[in-house]
Amino acid sequence: MQINWQRLTTAASCVIATSDLATLTPFDINHYLASWQDKLALGSTRICVLHQNAVWQVGSVPYDLIADTWQQGCDLLVLDDEGMTTALSEIAEQLAHLESLGIPRTRIMLWSDAGDQGIPYGQSMCSFSNPATNSVAAFTKEISHHYVMLARVPRRHRVLAACDLMDRGLDHLGRISCGSGGYSDYSYGPKEFLVAPERLRHRFPLYIDGPVAHDDLAIHTNSVLHPAVTGALAQLVCETNWDDPDPAISDRWKQLQLTEKSSKPLLLGQLFVINSAPGAIDELRQMGFDCFDDVVDHAYDRQPDPYLRVNMVVDQIAAICAKPLGSWQQWRTTNQKRLLDNRQLFLDLAADINDLQLRRFQNAVAAIDTTAN
Repeated sequence: MQINWQRLTTAASCVIATSDLATLTPFDINHYLASWQDKLALGSTRICVLHQNAVWQVGSVPYDLIADTWQQGCDLLVLDDEGMTTALSEIAEQLAHLESLGIPRTRIMLWSDAGDQGIPYGQSMCSFSNPATNSVAAFTKEISHHYVMLARVPRRHRVLAACDLMDRGLDHLGRISCGSGGYSDYSYGPKEFLVAPERLRHRFPLYIDGPVAHDDLAIHTNSVLHPAVTGALAQLVCETNWDDPDPAISDRWKQLQLTEKSSKPLLLGQLFVINSAPGAIDELRQMGFDCFDDVVDHAYDRQPDPYLRVNMVVDQIAAICAKPLGSWQQWRTTNQKRLLDNRQLFLDLAADINDLQLRRFQNAVAAIDTTAN
């Protein structure tokens, strides 16, 4: 099938997209252009945006049109894969071809939900906020246990964290879910828990309130309403992505991404540690969130060894569990304003997520030297 790629201009910049995408998924090229107009109106940088998500879906790259656009005068080529955790390995061939057209890699920016991979990038935050969760999550003043860990899908880093908690005898001080539900009515069986040592496999799956159906509309609300969650002092957040050393796991699942999982402790007014690829805490700090460094050592966030990072995350839960709940309740009362400030900051960001995206894109472009070759 011949794909009809189009170049649509706005101000001094342009987007390259195709209406043919509409044969595969709901798509309107004019709406796509409109979604970029505010971002492309910023500054004097001449930007060409390639709809990278369309490239994946239609299976072609409009190299001739890109080359022509670059030759006409362009400062920066943006690969727009917003909402996806695009891995550098997935676009390596495309990047090499673009360089062969005379476009320096230093002037090709990846705009996606993925974090830093050593090339110019901007990290979109499409998955950070879930309106259903935001609308019902409330600050709880009283705590009944030290921590909660929510992990519906039992990926390796989640199973490892659960095992470490049990091995340290910390499971009775918190509430743990691991393997409570999956996708498309898939029920997890023994093979998913082979990561666990044999002595612990009989413990899985770990439930808080029983199995969770993939199509249960309450998935995102129950996870901030259940007393096992709301009564926790801290949350061990098990993010979607983790830099799993297993080469069979797609690199797309190994890139840093902040999802609504990381927003839950912010909304509920909880301490948090994040079991993720490196850099999650740093991203939250950059957005202005209080990460409570005076009581939680987030050194794990910079640990390059993924297995050791999981252990260091659990170290922090162990440190939290070492203090009695009464002491922590007093701490929460004294520091209630800090907890509520985090909640309000998140709600403010979530209320205008497009503005957040705009500012993050603007900052990413400003950090790139578009005169470099």
